[in-house]
Amino acid sequence: MTDKLDIVIIELEKLDRNKGEKRELKEWYEFIKNPEKMEETSMNNDIRKAKEELDKISQDEREIRIAELREKAVKD
Repeated sequence: MTDKLDIVIIELEKLDRNKGEKRELKEWYEFIKNPEKMEETSMNNDIRKAKEELDKISQDEREIRIAELREKAVKD
């Protein structure tokens, strides 16, 4: 990749089976699986920022509409 962007592909179904995985990866997995259940104290700074951004766009009607249109385009 580049120094500006890393893309990591994770098979989430297999993550639970791999007991030796890094803690941060498991935290991201839990956040992706259910961001509302994540406790603020257990979040690292990156996950906390992602949660804040998710909360922000979840309250913005325009962003919700864009997400719905994007989802519809993927399904079509």
